[in-house]
Amino acid sequence: MGTKVVRWIIGILIGCAVLVGIYFILPGQYHYRIKEFIQKNTNRTYKEIVREMKTKMVPGYENRTFGDLMSKGTEASAWTVSTLTADKSGNGTYQVYADGYKVDLDIEHAVNDDTNKSYSRAHVRLVFNIEYMEKKITKVTLVKIKVEEDNFVPKDVYYSEILQGLMERAFGK
Repeated sequence: MGTKVVRWIIGILIGCAVLVGIYFILPGQYHYRIKEFIQKNTNRTYKEIVREMKTKMVPGYENRTFGDLMSKGTEASAWTVSTLTADKSGNGTYQVYADGYKVDLDIEHAVNDDTNKSYSRAHVRLVFNIEYMEKKITKVTLVKIKVEEDNFVPKDVYYSEILQGLMERAFGK
């Protein structure tokens, strides 16, 4: 009887280890969707932050939210959160990641010369720093846009081209 219990426990542990291993080797479009699901169902603060972030307006575009931008402009979008600094009540600074996949973009002069850079079925990540106080987002800063392995920050000329390309993909011209 005792050996059967030990076998069951070992079997469960091996099964869990296999699932965790599979999770970590999954491609990002599945990995981040699972992470979003886990965060949404286990952390109320993260859930509230993501819900509010999806309703924030894209600067320079009337009636266009970041939630619409990612859900309509990309496939398999996922929103995840990491804590930078926070107290026990959840007040603090967080980093929010909006990931989208299968994006086609053409950017002029994206490589510091006169060539165009094209991305086909690319992974796009918007990175925000936010301040969250008393269950409200008080400040949002779009820190960078990452397309595949290239990082674009607000001071880059092509930063606005990427945002414009995503807007056109999501809402048409």
